[in-house]
Amino acid sequence: FSALSTTFTTENVVGTLTGSTLPNEWVIVGAHYDSRNESISSINLTPGAEDNASGCAGVLEMVDLLTRFRPRRSVMFVCYSGEEQGLFGST
Repeated sequence: FSALSTTFTTENVVGTLTGSTLPNEWVIVGAHYDSRNESISSINLTPGAEDNASGCAGVLEMVDLLTRFRPRRSVMFVCYSGEEQGLFGST
């Protein structure tokens, strides 16, 4: 994505679990992760763990539970990047 005439690369973390009886129907479990400021020129501290590391921990917990009890529908687990910069990862 581009901000302030600078180009950045963001990375999403994605995993999938194929459903047992309805593999073509999908459920998405997602949260964003942060480790930087809202804008590139900000002098504030980065939000990090207090701004949705708990959401990503919830996604990982769902991975743990659903791999033990395989769901009927397929599930995509996503931890999105770039949320503070305008929802770039989830877009």
